[in-house]
Amino acid sequence: MPIRCLGGSFPTHVAALLLQSVGRAYLNMLGTNDFQSVHPHTSWHASQGIATLVAAIRQAPIEPGMPVPPVLVVVPPEIRSPKGSIAAKFAGAEKKCAGLARAFREVCSLLECPVFDAGSVTTSSRVDGIHLDADQHILLGKALAEVVVGMLQHLGSRVSTPPCDRLPYQPRSAA
Repeated sequence: MPIRCLGGSFPTHVAALLLQSVGRAYLNMLGTNDFQSVHPHTSWHASQGIATLVAAIRQAPIEPGMPVPPVLVVVPPEIRSPKGSIAAKFAGAEKKCAGLARAFREVCSLLECPVFDAGSVTTSSRVDGIHLDADQHILLGKALAEVVVGMLQHLGSRVSTPPCDRLPYQPRSAA
């Protein structure tokens, strides 16, 4: 069973967000900041936060008769050794995040929520060891587009997406 969010306001914020814009699906890729040096959190703690978020989305008040949108949890790639200006902020994060994909899969299995491991298509940043670099965002976006289209088609939605190489954003050249 997921632990409660401290302060209790997190689900309220999610409900307010959903009242503003009900989507056809929700993708959640969270957890990396749980491993900042100021937090004593482990992968288990991060998975409980994801469970709370999924539950809040599923329980948020939406229009009568509207289906509850599906949620896809995306596990961030494992943190490498933090580098650069944020290294101190994430000191020890590569150890605290060990087992994150397993912890997310376990909680998502209990919630009957699909999960996608971003680490299956990319690693964390070569620049800072935490986030994603521009080319990694593109790889992940292409992989997630296929998954989300499949999810929506499974639900009977008609989905039309532009090819990923025609999306408005193109990475800048390294020159």
